[in-house]
Amino acid sequence: MENEQKIINWQAPEYEFREKTSDWFWAVIIIVASGGIASIIYKNYLFAVFLILAAVLLLVYSIRKPEVVNYEISDKDLKIKDEVYLYSDMINFWIDKNHPHKRLLINTNKILAPLIDIPLPDEANEEEIKNILLEKIKEEEIKEPMFHRVMEYLGF
Repeated sequence: MENEQKIINWQAPEYEFREKTSDWFWAVIIIVASGGIASIIYKNYLFAVFLILAAVLLLVYSIRKPEVVNYEISDKDLKIKDEVYLYSDMINFWIDKNHPHKRLLINTNKILAPLIDIPLPDEANEEEIKNILLEKIKEEEIKEPMFHRVMEYLGF
């Protein structure tokens, strides 16, 4: 049974949801209104329209609850929802235990998704995940980008 495929799968929310306060919504509205008014004063109407559209999308997505996503790690690849990530596109990985919730961070050579951030449930077998990944890519500490920390602090 040497050819038996190792598979680990679990479910987790796609992101950590934070309930937004009315102050948060008012802050977004005030910032966007100020930017929109300044854009109109400087006759940059296209930027004013862009700000309003961006604010509407931000407000809609800020109240959206995260969907529960299936994650699967196997000898062949990594699957998140319906998307498949090949090990040949991955550079390294790190299991971040310093974050309030454990996460698996994977650097890729993809331009649009250079860092894959996967939430790990508390009951996840980290050693088993680590052993499967070590067969394909190297383990190397990955620091969370400053942009991620700022966005998390702001409630996104």
